[in-house]
Amino acid sequence: MKNKRISSHVGIQICYFFLMGYLIAFVMTIFEAFVNIPLPPVYLLWRIREMMEWPQSMILGLVISGSIVICRWTVVEVTREHVFIRRLFTSKMLRLEDFVKHEVRNKEIMISALYLKLSKAYLVFNTSNATKKYRLYAFRDKQMEAVLEQIRLQRNRNLSIEEKIEIQDAVNENVFYADEEVELEEELSNNEFFFPVNVFVRCEKQRVKYVMRILLIVGAILLIGTIQEIASGDMIAYDASVAIIACVVMISAYPVLMWHISKRSKMCPERIFIDGEHIWVDKQCFHFNNVTSIELTSVHKATDSVYAVQYYMTIYQLGEYYKFWLGSEGSNAGYSSFCQVLERALVMYPEKIRYKK
Repeated sequence: MKNKRISSHVGIQICYFFLMGYLIAFVMTIFEAFVNIPLPPVYLLWRIREMMEWPQSMILGLVISGSIVICRWTVVEVTREHVFIRRLFTSKMLRLEDFVKHEVRNKEIMISALYLKLSKAYLVFNTSNATKKYRLYAFRDKQMEAVLEQIRLQRNRNLSIEEKIEIQDAVNENVFYADEEVELEEELSNNEFFFPVNVFVRCEKQRVKYVMRILLIVGAILLIGTIQEIASGDMIAYDASVAIIACVVMISAYPVLMWHISKRSKMCPERIFIDGEHIWVDKQCFHFNNVTSIELTSVHKATDSVYAVQYYMTIYQLGEYYKFWLGSEGSNAGYSSFCQVLERALVMYPEKIRYKK
């Protein structure tokens, strides 16, 4: 298997280049104006300013920010024994067996109507001295998921056949539940996962009702304000129609969301059973040899809105695919356990399981 290199997100680096460049130019312009100390003349920058009619501080700011972007550009490569984290002037070689986890720190900033979400991604390793974190600049969810995927595959490659067989046998000795509220009268078999669709639907409806209350309050305020503006003659017909349409859209969102929940509930299996080389989804049986791939929603996926992340499993087999809904982050607390057991069951076919952000 050829080692894959994962690098920083290009779009984020470009945005950083321009934002930091303008910020540096602004600070330098203020410094030059108020301190009254002219910037040191640089012939090359002066020629660029003449050709493009840009202020010298803007050119210098972009040069500085571009240099920072180039120096912070990060490339991660995972081999069978090591994890390499490379930048322009630094290169770290860490042992794969020392990898512990990854961390993502998010910070939200509101500047007037501008919303910014800043993320910092780290890989955590247990070295001989202490636990250390290594920053991955401009790594978004997709890049981080690709790194974790490579780590999982390389760790699997390091297992011997005997170790893989032992892991498969250990899977048959565990029972996991999708939700603590499930009550079963009969004895459970090993490796059975029960997905109570009624519990899932109830949780989803409660979340939708919470969102709708907020939308109805906003819609009511907007509608009352529109009526008052129309009555006073301060609002023209076009603006009034746009405001009324916005209110109607907010109110009509409720049946649409309920329809989506009903549609997802029909895709939810009652029971998933892993039996050696087979995975049973209700009465459907899939043999791992015939399965092309199994795609799962990543357990690390985070929502950017009030709606919960929906968990799906898609099985590709013989040119067809079968998609199943497995609840959401607000209704299925056992999804992570299910993914871990499925990974161990597919230890002989590590490339057949994929996570999607």
